[in-house]
Amino acid sequence: MMNETDPNKSPFGWKMIIGSAITSIIFLAIIYLAMTNEPDYMPSQQKKIAAEQAQAATEASQAASEMDHSMHDMSHAHTTSEATP
Repeated sequence: MMNETDPNKSPFGWKMIIGSAITSIIFLAIIYLAMTNEPDYMPSQQKKIAAEQAQAATEASQAASEMDHSMHDMSHAHTTSEATP
């Protein structure tokens, strides 16, 4: 006598296993991506962005200061060369 609950004869047996495996993989991938990518509105990201902006501002002011200094040196060299015939 054949058993009606035999897994090899079940019409949805392998389809359900494959479907649940694919669904599980997709779910775990979404969870992994959600945990590894921290959104911009989180406090740690806001601190990181503020630090990067402060560093960029410091570098920009240093570059402007160096440019002003080099322009001053050039104008000083230009007036010195005009003074000597």
